[in-house]
Order: sequence, then C-alpha cells, then structure tokens
Amino acid sequence: MDIYQLVADYIQFWRTYFPEGIQLTREKANQRVGTPYLRRLLTSAQLRQLQDSIAPIYGAWALEGYQLSFMKALLLHLATTTTGGTLLSLGSGPASLELFLLLTNLVDSVILVDISDAMLRRALSIASQLGLSDRVKVICGDVTTVTLPIADKTISIGAMHWSTSWQKWIEKAAESTKPGGLVFLEASMNFAQSGITREEFLGVAARSLNVTGSGFLLPLIEGLRAADLVCFYAAGLKRPKTIKEKPTKQKKKR
Repeated sequence: MDIYQLVADYIQFWRTYFPEGIQLTREKANQRVGTPYLRRLLTSAQLRQLQDSIAPIYGAWALEGYQLSFMKALLLHLATTTTGGTLLSLGSGPASLELFLLLTNLVDSVILVDISDAMLRRALSIASQLGLSDRVKVICGDVTTVTLPIADKTISIGAMHWSTSWQKWIEKAAESTKPGGLVFLEASMNFAQSGITREEFLGVAARSLNVTGSGFLLPLIEGLRAADLVCFYAAGLKRPKTIKEKPTKQKKKR
C-alpha cells in the first residue's frame, strides 16, 4: 500500500466530489447551519435537522485539512490488515472517506449508518457517479438503537461526539466487528453534546479492543485554533471472545 500516493489521490477525490470548500469558507458554512452547535445540547430531532442542513455544503463545513488527517491515520492502520472485506461506518455522513476506500478497492463493500437521510442520499448519489452503487448499503437511524450487521472492519469518524450515549457507539462498534477485525474510532474532545475526555474514551475502547494505536489529530488549519476541535483517535483489533472451560466434575470416592 502506497500511503503517500493514496493521500494525494484522496485530495483530488475530496475536491472533485465535495467541492463546496472551494467556493465557501468554514465561517460561511457555519452561518448557514447555525451556531454555536459545539456548546449546546441538541435533541435527536435538532441533530437530524442540523446534519441534513450540513449535507449539501459538507465540503466547506468538514474542512479538507481534517479529512486528510483522518485518512492518513486510517490508512496507516488499514495497512496492517488484510485488504478487502466489508467496512461498517457508524455516523458515516456522506461517506467522504468510505467511498474512497471502496473506489481504491481497499475494502470490497461498505455499510453506512447515519441519522441523516440527506447525508446518506448524498453518499448514494456519489456512489452512483462512481459506479459503486451495488457495493454500498445504507441504514438510516440512531447507531445506539438500530440493528447492525457484522463486518470485517468498523470505523466511526467525526460522529460519536454528537451523541450523549457515545460509550454505546464504541460497544456496538466492537460487537459488530468480527474477532480480530480492525476498529478505528475518532471523536472530538470538547463537544457539549457528549463531554468526551481522552481518558474516558480510551478506557471504554480498551474494554472491547486490543488497542494498537491512539493519538491526537491536529492538522494546522488557517483560522482554526487547535483548541476549537481537539480530535483524538483509538484503533485496535476486536478482542476474541474467550471460552470459559467448564470445571470437570470429580468422581466421588467410594
């Protein structure tokens, strides 16, 4: 796997299919969707409405610098696993990362789970343009309540910090991954919606995964302070279930 070439290819992919950032600044994008969403709690209906409003301007709102940071970290961990298989994405948005992995055949198929119908419709539209529709499935609903399929690899990037039940996201990510499969999780550390801390995040991840890597993702983006979005990730392999041996009954001596 040539990670440097893949990252270069991803830049072109991002700018082609999410071109809003070329014409629209992050500040203008935030004005369109309404702020401050980082510091206030949202109901499920408000969160769905917010995500629906972000979908058509995702390229400006999500920021190219962060997408590249996520992709680099994800590729480094994918390089340690077998290519192919099914990728499950929790809180996929418009699948800006997942469709690239599919296009480059790093995975065979993807299952996208998101609360926003508008996000999933945009993902399906791009998949159609790329000729990948038959390799993409979508599930619209709350990650904590929908039934998830079993996958070879599971990711959740830029999503779980929107949930007050983020711990459940990590648990379900592990439950939905085959033993030994890669799980890659990312979250922002300062969202009022979740209040995730680095210690809690790693603690919950370690209960279900053999964590192989973790760290901060802080790309330098003009006009955005590091303190605005402190992203932290943890990656690991699904821990195999241990089979408890039944104690052998000893025969009573006569």
